[in-house]
Amino acid sequence: MLWRYRPVWPGSGRALLALLLATAAGVAFFTRALPGIHPLSIVIDEVHGRWEPFHGSYGRVDPDDPTLARNNYKSFLRWLVCTRDVTLLMPPDATPGADLPGGATAQRAASLTDWHPAGDPRETVLFVKCVTRPLATAEIDHVEDFVRRGGNLVMFGDHTDSLLMNTLVNPLAERFGITFAADSTYMLDGAWINSSPRDIARHPAVQSLDGFFWANGCTL
Repeated sequence: MLWRYRPVWPGSGRALLALLLATAAGVAFFTRALPGIHPLSIVIDEVHGRWEPFHGSYGRVDPDDPTLARNNYKSFLRWLVCTRDVTLLMPPDATPGADLPGGATAQRAASLTDWHPAGDPRETVLFVKCVTRPLATAEIDHVEDFVRRGGNLVMFGDHTDSLLMNTLVNPLAERFGITFAADSTYMLDGAWINSSPRDIARHPAVQSLDGFFWANGCTL
């Protein structure tokens, strides 16, 4: 039996494309309306964590202020702005770097109580990291209220309580049942610990990596 190719009616292609676009728009609309699924913007507290900031030059040294670290989170910031708008809450005496990546803006704030999320709190993630300046009780109350109203909070401890980072973030963390222990996941002996693909204890998040170097951290 011979089969003859019969061209598809040209209008059907356009109709199919219109159907696909309408379906995509419908999925996007209803997904946006689902509980817990919202477009997120990121706000980073630079007021209380001057250690390894998201802004500023790399390798800075200030003998009068040990909280000004040599390293920074600039690479992390460049990754975040690829998909999200990022706001840096900076103390009034700080000068934002001229090389802030597109998608990142700086906002002056003497306290976290000066900051209020724009719109629905569920659409904002607040980063509080490497705290070297204590949070006032009013600030902790303010952040807790933000979370209770649906806001998202990410807390970083670092360096096994170096400069009391874990101790200073705990008054906030303990509002949510979390305590950063002032311990270390391994003894610092001047060398990095390398986890290879043969290490069966590797976390699933790093399974695709050829190797993973561990720095000191703490338990929760």
